[in-house]
Amino acid sequence: MSTATDPRPAGKVRDWADETIGFARAAGSPRSFARVMQVRLSQSSIGRWVCPEPIVPEVDLRELGPSVRIRSHTTDISVLGELTSGKSYAAAAACLPPTGDGVTIVDLGANTGLAARWLQQRCPGATLVCVEPEPGNVEVLRHNIATARPAGVVFPVCVGADERTVSLEDHGGEFAFAMADDPGGDIEVWTMEHVLKEAGVDKIDLLKCDIEGAERELFADCSEWIGLVRSAVVECHDDFGVDDLLRLLEKNGSDLRVVAHEEMEGFPCELVTLDRP
Repeated sequence: MSTATDPRPAGKVRDWADETIGFARAAGSPRSFARVMQVRLSQSSIGRWVCPEPIVPEVDLRELGPSVRIRSHTTDISVLGELTSGKSYAAAAACLPPTGDGVTIVDLGANTGLAARWLQQRCPGATLVCVEPEPGNVEVLRHNIATARPAGVVFPVCVGADERTVSLEDHGGEFAFAMADDPGGDIEVWTMEHVLKEAGVDKIDLLKCDIEGAERELFADCSEWIGLVRSAVVECHDDFGVDDLLRLLEKNGSDLRVVAHEEMEGFPCELVTLDRP
């Protein structure tokens, strides 16, 4: 029982209750809710009994659509919880038109495609172009983007200013792999122009960028493609802040302006949403 001098147990119970209610509302069926909770509990102190071995269930989610795969014992559930409860991308979704005919969403650092699916649900029919280099993430991403409506395309590469090969460094789980220059690495880096050419894209209605520190390199010389971007949501990591991003955008001739800005609680990064005036 909590006391006036120690409110922590009550706070934890409230947090757990809120999270559970959020997942219940997000699930498209009782079975999907049960599977989501099994994945969630795999990260808890009772995970060894509830989910002793890794699983990758396929669930139906009201806010992401049908046939979404999430992995136990990974950061997938944290991403899902942020999407269904935190609504960090709500400002970005508001920049999209209500229907997706002719709309393109480009997701750099797509992880397993949960955010891309969430955004597409808010702009039905939008085309998804996803870039993600980490092989484990890519395996799940391919499924989640293939079962999107319409299905999108996946490029298993990093994106940067110069084409080369790199290796990946784990900066905090499945949602935080960063590229490290390595001539002997096995991950290709494509320029943004290369990505757009391969995707057959000549405009970007929404650019989502979460590339774990490589955003400085990407936006430092973006004049050739930034004019194609109508709106963007960018995570700025470590010593590269929103002011740095805005300076680079201005330098490269972009007229994107800030419509929302938040510091990510518990993480050394800022999330900024930009739109054209």
